Amino acid sequence: MVLVEVGFRRVPRHGLNVLRKAMAKEVVELKPVLDTVYGSILRFQRDRTIVNEHRMREAMEPAIDRLMNFRSLLPSYKQADFAALNENWQQLSAHDLIMLFDHCVSGMHVELERKRSASEAQQPWTRELIGLLDGYRAAGAVVAMPGEFLCSGIAASGGRAQGTARVVRESGSFDSLKEGEILVCRFTLPELVRYFTRLAALVTDEGGALSHAAILAREHHLPAVTGCGDATTVIKTGDSINVDGDFGLVNSVQV
Repeated sequence: MVLVEVGFRRVPRHGLNVLRKAMAKEVVELKPVLDTVYGSILRFQRDRTIVNEHRMREAMEPAIDRLMNFRSLLPSYKQADFAALNENWQQLSAHDLIMLFDHCVSGMHVELERKRSASEAQQPWTRELIGLLDGYRAAGAVVAMPGEFLCSGIAASGGRAQGTARVVRESGSFDSLKEGEILVCRFTLPELVRYFTRLAALVTDEGGALSHAAILAREHHLPAVTGCGDATTVIKTGDSINVDGDFGLVNSVQV
């Protein structure tokens, strides 16, 4: 009988139910901690003060500890991301920390939803954990998006869109948006909500999968790529672009 380590316990690897029960406590404990973290991330992204950053980092510490309970159950290439988060989170900039944290949580859900081999089916994923991470989903079959690569970020809201870019760098400049354009901005603010019906897609420099921009995009069923870092620099108003919300890519349209 093969033994598998789960947290600080060792359980026999003779059935999915045993492993699911072994991780049930960890799943229950993870949800409120993640809720707190993403609430603090949203507050920080709306008001980027030192106090809000400090509160966000305080909220992340216990969440990172709990995420590590699942680390040994992931493939080795995903474990490397978890190790980077666990070892370096205190030294990372706020932007990089949010990106890496989102990436690790998203990576867990990609592992959950893709088709798994017989050996992977022994992993103790539960319906509760799938529900907890259902803001993330695995992309479908890879189909190359046409055009020259411009930038990439978090796949925040699924789907693809092609259209004319409208780069808005300052709050209060959203009146310039025209019907069917793709908004490219640093991050979104509540004042943008009334303009969302005009948009074909959304691209931002900042933010993760549960940022204000990402949440709004999913509510309006708009393809969105967030956290690109340099979208407002490499994309110009009037550019024809493709936005891939499944893979987090932005390309120029081939003429």
